[in-house]
Amino acid sequence: MLWDDGRHKYNVSSFIGEIDEILLGERFSTFDQNTLDNLIGTLRQRGNSNATINRKMAALSKLLRKAHKMGDIH
Repeated sequence: MLWDDGRHKYNVSSFIGEIDEILLGERFSTFDQNTLDNLIGTLRQRGNSNATINRKMAALSKLLRKAHKMGDIH
């Protein structure tokens, strides 16, 4: 489990869902700086503040660290 049940977990799930929608079709094996820049640009176009983007990137980072630790990504 990455996050305890509650409002924070719900928010993070929404963040990850939005990121998944934006990255639809992208593979993490090809996730590079350009992909990250495009993701952040799309979030800005959708009206997200810098603080909100930072929270979303923190959630994505935690998810990727967990996937790496479990051997799902390298």
